[in-house]
Amino acid sequence: MGHEFNLNQIGFYQLENLILQRVPFKLILFAEKSELINLFQHLNPYYLNFLDGQIETFNYENEFEKKLNDGLFNKEQPMVIVCPDGKISESIIFHLEKLNFINYYWIPKGLKDLRTDKM
Repeated sequence: MGHEFNLNQIGFYQLENLILQRVPFKLILFAEKSELINLFQHLNPYYLNFLDGQIETFNYENEFEKKLNDGLFNKEQPMVIVCPDGKISESIIFHLEKLNFINYYWIPKGLKDLRTDKM
């Protein structure tokens, strides 16, 4: 992947800030929802409910790409892509770039990075 994707990388604290500021975004998750929610258990339930409402889970990359190709996502809507190890996310952001999405972010090593950053 190109270096331009480095600008779109975020970590635990940037994601936590989006949650605390209640910034409307779509969190595209390729993992169990509970795995992500558990990382933010230290937050007030108000913020956990906000986070829960932002998450859309997918089991397969092509399931998400079909929705993208069908035009079911707004190209300007902020989007955070999270997967277990960052590999699916990297592939997805390449696809987002080709479709001219402009407001997407990803966790380079996925949930693994979020767990490490939190410590």
